[in-house]
Amino acid sequence: KGIVMKFGWMMICCGVSLVVAACGGTNASDSLPPPPLSGQITLTTTTTEGGVVSPRSLQVTSGQAANFTINADVGFDIGSITGCGGALQGTNYHVAVVQESCNVHVQFRQKRYSLAVKSMGAGQVSPATTSVAHGSVGRINVTPAAEHDVIQVVSSSGGSYQQGVFVETVS
Repeated sequence: KGIVMKFGWMMICCGVSLVVAACGGTNASDSLPPPPLSGQITLTTTTTEGGVVSPRSLQVTSGQAANFTINADVGFDIGSITGCGGALQGTNYHVAVVQESCNVHVQFRQKRYSLAVKSMGAGQVSPATTSVAHGSVGRINVTPAAEHDVIQVVSSSGGSYQQGVFVETVS
């Protein structure tokens, strides 16, 4: 009876192994960090649009330091970084002593610029100042007073005046 039970148990284990091995599915594990080695702690990263963090995940031994490089894309800068008790030094996020698995979250923000037009004479500009996101077009309406004309629009940064509107692409 003992041999039959062992054989029956082995058959069940083999059958389960074959079923699990035969299940295909997606390769979702390709995007996940590798499982930690024994005694290793895993630090992962997440970001918003506008930049990258490298490495995306890191494994260290408890008590060691960890470093991540933060690079904002053109038109973005680092808005905030949270997680793992680290500190930003330039473009390096340094975690002095890793105690447990954790996640570093970096939020990038799109740069914004102030666009202003000043009226010198009779007339109005609306709005006088506006905030424009990097790579976007800012528009300010220029309206001369009755019986007046716009004689000249001077831009220190390459904007142009067209049909009553000052237009500038900021970058």
